[in-house]
Amino acid sequence: MSAYVPERGYWIGPTLEVGEDPWPLFWERTPNLDDCLHEWERVVVRYRYQRPDEPCVRCRKCSAPRCGDSDERDPCMERRHHRTTHLTLSGRFEPVGGYLRKSPDGSAS
Repeated sequence: MSAYVPERGYWIGPTLEVGEDPWPLFWERTPNLDDCLHEWERVVVRYRYQRPDEPCVRCRKCSAPRCGDSDERDPCMERRHHRTTHLTLSGRFEPVGGYLRKSPDGSAS
């Protein structure tokens, strides 16, 4: 069984074969994508020639990529390109786009 990395919110997954994609083409069209209870794993993508290997985080169940970078300390635990607020591993909420809109009375909403 692979190891869980609690400070990153993922399991250590496999190193993929050269040319193997970490997620399927058109993964955003997967039926019931938002119904998946994602279990994140870090995989290593291997490339041909001189390009260095690249870690990335995807769901172990549906292969959707996780929001953000694989090296983040308090990563968003949602899938990439989600439309909702960022929910980080520590439980903080952050607005998508990094800012809060101002309401008519001048307060952040």
